[in-house]
Amino acid sequence: MADEIKLLRLWASPFCQRVELALKLKGLQYQLIDEDIWNKSELLLQSNPVHKKVPVLFHNAYLGKDKAQEDSIELFSQQLKMLEAELAGKDYFGGDSIGFVDIAAFFIMHVYGVVQEVKEAELMTQEKFPVLVQWLAKLEANDLVMECLQPSEKHLAHVRARLSVLDEEAASKTKAA
Repeated sequence: MADEIKLLRLWASPFCQRVELALKLKGLQYQLIDEDIWNKSELLLQSNPVHKKVPVLFHNAYLGKDKAQEDSIELFSQQLKMLEAELAGKDYFGGDSIGFVDIAAFFIMHVYGVVQEVKEAELMTQEKFPVLVQWLAKLEANDLVMECLQPSEKHLAHVRARLSVLDEEAASKTKAA
């Protein structure tokens, strides 16, 4: 399995460390590839051409796009189930009031919701994740939270443009290969 999962990382990066911890907690074997972010490798530049940052996680790079996408959706669904279990019986992750985990998770989940809307996908539904959907609705009903969000149409336009660029880059790589 270590041949199938590779993590391109900077050893001191907390973003890379959390990916590594998630892999360990899942009991997955993986190969670490240390990156010198001051002298970026060709591998980093090719695998993350937009941001040119770590971490980059490679999972079975030889899978077809559809299979890789299915695997990603399944992994994401498992992660959402873990969040649901942690949130069960509570208003917020920390208990009765909005805390650090709620803030961090909310903005990630909100962006995911925008991407889901743009892609016309229904991965996080009331039927599949009722606790998370209720938690999101509770946060979205909070005036202070909403003051920090961009207008919906502006955010949708940004995500559409971003995904369009990524799709064009992927298509040109496919043609080149």
